[in-house]
Order: sequence, then structure tokens, then C-alpha cells
Amino acid sequence: MSLKPIEPQPHQPIVQGYDNYLLQLTPLQEATLEEEFARTKSIHEADLAILAAEIGLDETEAQIWYTRRLAMWRHQQGLSDNFGTL
Repeated sequence: MSLKPIEPQPHQPIVQGYDNYLLQLTPLQEATLEEEFARTKSIHEADLAILAAEIGLDETEAQIWYTRRLAMWRHQQGLSDNFGTL
């Protein structure tokens, strides 16, 4: 998987240092990540590394996806996009 620059869009979750990159995921990779996110919103670093290896992503790509997805979920819940703030 390679990261490709994209134009930032309004309300797009931002991951510091990676906010201009689009992750190119297969449907299976995205479904697996969504399934895990539905189980746990706060995944342990080791579990994320294992999950990334199982679906063929590197740890950074999985971390970017998870951080963006968490920010989107927090926004949908009416919370701050950034963890730990209200």
C-alpha cells in the first residue's frame, strides 16, 4: 500500500503529519478494520500491529485509518475530534 497526497476536505478527520494522504484499501481490508472498530474504539498498539499484518497493511497505515475513523466517530457522537477534549 502506498500513501497518495489528496486535497484536504472539510470535516475530514486529521492525523497529524498524515492529513493529506489517502489510504488505498481493498474492500476486505476496510471491512476488517470496520469490524474491529465496531468491537473496540480504543485498540492497543500491539493488537493494531497484528491486525495490520493480518490484512496486509503496515502499522502506520492501520494507525492512520484507525485515528481518522475514531475522529469521525467522535464527531458523529458530538464530541471533539481530538481524544481527551470535549
